Amino acid sequence: MTNEEAAHELRIQSTVLENMIRYNEDFEPKADNSSLINRKNAIDKAITALEKQIPKLVKIRAWSPVNCPTCEYELSEHKGDGYYKHLTHLERCPNVECGQRIKWHDD
Repeated sequence: MTNEEAAHELRIQSTVLENMIRYNEDFEPKADNSSLINRKNAIDKAITALEKQIPKLVKIRAWSPVNCPTCEYELSEHKGDGYYKHLTHLERCPNVECGQRIKWHDD
């Protein structure tokens, strides 16, 4: 199973849990949804982590810096003359709060 397939399956589970929570709120107002909410939150965090493992293509535009496709962290160094040196050696976004895997070329 690929990361994309796993993320898809987890999104389905998250949607099912969301529907169960909504059902309980509408038709079983005294039901304790805390365990369902905790499971949904855990699945949503797992989805986010898995999606960061799937490489995303950066958008390279002339005369512009390259940014992380997830958090917009700059992945270029300005040379002072209008040019940018793109840090193509990076495999991940260096922003510690992001860490998105990146790819520089569409293979």
